[in-house]
Amino acid sequence: MRDSRALAGVLGVLLATGWAANHFSATIPVLTGQQGLSVALIDAVFALYAVGLVPGLFLGGGLSDRLGRPAVVLPGALLAACGTVVLLSWHEPPGLLLGRFVVGLGAGLTTGAGTAGAGDLGGTRGTVLAGVFLTAG
Repeated sequence: MRDSRALAGVLGVLLATGWAANHFSATIPVLTGQQGLSVALIDAVFALYAVGLVPGLFLGGGLSDRLGRPAVVLPGALLAACGTVVLLSWHEPPGLLLGRFVVGLGAGLTTGAGTAGAGDLGGTRGTVLAGVFLTAG
């Protein structure tokens, strides 16, 4: 019972982090139309997301092996949430660039460590559910 509650908690965090990672894409038409943002800037924003995501993915799982899953998942999710707040409140180019980088770093940390944690708690089923919940986000 305890493991199923813990797994549900991890899956909830993965769902929220998946949303934080993906919701920006839906705002692009609004930002380009109303803010007049260039295609080059939008490309840079997506590139900075990847620059943050990749180290988070590579480091998240290994760090969580040493420090524990919650010690990486929770700060990663908090980073993704902070990046989302930046994106919601600062629509100028520096805010978009900073926000997407921070979301990418947080999403990478949460994804790697959260998927490992879901596997610890639910075995193969847990890792499959981790992918489903990340995608659903």
